[in-house]
Amino acid sequence: MKKLLTENIGIKVLSLLLAVVVWAIIINVNDPLQTKTLYNVEVKLLNTGNIEDQDRVYEVLEGSSVDIRASVRRNMYNSLTASDFTVTADFAELYNNLVPIKISCAKTGVEIISQSYNFVKVLLDDVVTRQFFIKIDQEGTAPEGFVISEIQPTPSVIQITGAKTKLDQIDSVHCRLNVSSIDESESMMGVVLRPELQAADGSYLSKDGLYLSSDRISISATVQQTKIIPIQVQTTGTPADGYEIVDVSYDPVEVEVAGSEEKIDAISGLTVEVPVDGAKDIVEKILNLSDYVPEGIRLVNADKASLNVRIVPEKKIARDFTMTIDQLTFENLGPDLEYKTESGTTVVLTLYGLKENLGKINTSDLHPRVNLEGLGEGTHTLEVQIDEVKTVAVEKLPEITLTIVSVAETESESTEEGN
Repeated sequence: MKKLLTENIGIKVLSLLLAVVVWAIIINVNDPLQTKTLYNVEVKLLNTGNIEDQDRVYEVLEGSSVDIRASVRRNMYNSLTASDFTVTADFAELYNNLVPIKISCAKTGVEIISQSYNFVKVLLDDVVTRQFFIKIDQEGTAPEGFVISEIQPTPSVIQITGAKTKLDQIDSVHCRLNVSSIDESESMMGVVLRPELQAADGSYLSKDGLYLSSDRISISATVQQTKIIPIQVQTTGTPADGYEIVDVSYDPVEVEVAGSEEKIDAISGLTVEVPVDGAKDIVEKILNLSDYVPEGIRLVNADKASLNVRIVPEKKIARDFTMTIDQLTFENLGPDLEYKTESGTTVVLTLYGLKENLGKINTSDLHPRVNLEGLGEGTHTLEVQIDEVKTVAVEKLPEITLTIVSVAETESESTEEGN
């Protein structure tokens, strides 16, 4: 037997090797190795609680999935899928923000050639909690003549917990309320909205990885009617002695207000009083219209609540009007009487008021006159009367001296002079 095994040993070994080679050739011809790539195989993260226990959070920057390139026999090429692989990254092995990715295959005869990522790269951050007030942004256009007010979110404040770097990006929290849906038949409206996170530049941020204490915000609001009413500015008090208010200008001249139907029907305008006591110079004021609207009424646009007022006082002046005797009318002279004045007699009337008003007055407009009613013969000093001029005042009425004589005496003197 031993001789049988050892006889021609070289030939027998060669035959065995030849048989193995032939077998390998047959296998590779009939069932060759092929390369298969499986894309986006999810990486399962292990022991992430180690991070959470430290009040920290992580964010995967890259390596959340990998592409696996494997060598596989042709007979299992089509049946090989991503579920045959176990791809893990154990956070217990975290170092320098890198977690090694380990891959194994449940099927035999599969060799992993390469993988797109060898590590999961993460960003670690502290967990913080902050509070934000809910802001309401109105969108759309309310039906004409209506507006909503007293908008109240519930809750009005929410807490957000998450990575500090993410919370640092949040400037404010908003709910967008579409006012186009106002029902004119109702005095109240209510909706439930989702809060949105807004950065300082107005862009909206993702809520991924953040915990909000409330993801539903109940919004209640009052539906009110609107009305555009005129504004009237009135001065109170008295300017400095010798001055008069000549101009009152203001902007805007009208304002839109809102309120209940009853309140809106009752208001027809808005009166603003401005004191001018002792004023000599131009008075300029910026007033808040909200201070002048009655209870139950509000301004629709609070951003346009400023009223710009300009009040101009002007000093009064005196002007003399000189009149000759021929410009005077003598009234109510008794019968058989006549009056005599010195030739070239003039009188001076002084009026007091604004320059503009004084410039509009002519002597003829005043109808200067002397009332001779009830006067008999003799010398009389009389006051010259004029018509009232409402825009000015009379500082001093002039006086005139004349003599009243009988017509008979005048004729007798004329006859004697003729003889």
